[in-house]
Amino acid sequence: MRVLGMLLATFFSLNAVALATDDAGWTQTDREDLHRYEVHGDTVFGHMFGFITKDHHCDEDIVWIEWSTADGSVRLRQKDVDVELNVDGVVGKISLDMVTSSDIGNLKVFALTNFVAGDKLLSLLDHGKTLKVKIVGPAALVEHLDIPEDTFTLRNFSVRRNAAHAVCKA
Repeated sequence: MRVLGMLLATFFSLNAVALATDDAGWTQTDREDLHRYEVHGDTVFGHMFGFITKDHHCDEDIVWIEWSTADGSVRLRQKDVDVELNVDGVVGKISLDMVTSSDIGNLKVFALTNFVAGDKLLSLLDHGKTLKVKIVGPAALVEHLDIPEDTFTLRNFSVRRNAAHAVCKA
């Protein structure tokens, strides 16, 4: 899965082509054989929650989270990051890999991925209204996050997921 992280970092370069549709903030980006659908955070616009699908593996929805912190002293490295997902009160915890990090102005921005969502999570998201994402570990990372939790709308999640899968399978 580490190779996937490197592919994803390449995928999200400035050459990506985004579809400018408004499905309650959900957007879709397609590039070659990778397809991403995601939504901005309600608290921090730059926080993103979404999924990646890859041609020939269109049935796999891989969680993709982009996060940031204004704490310039934090040293971000690839490590397992524990994330709590709360869909309308149903709470679960997943572990994601930090696959990339960079400095953008005074912010440290990083991406988390490499978790294939199961049917239960996808069903919760499909029928839910709101998703709360909270980074809960490791403590060495959490202590540097000025905003460790954000909320994301799930309105039209299934519309955007279906569109991404349609492009993936085409």
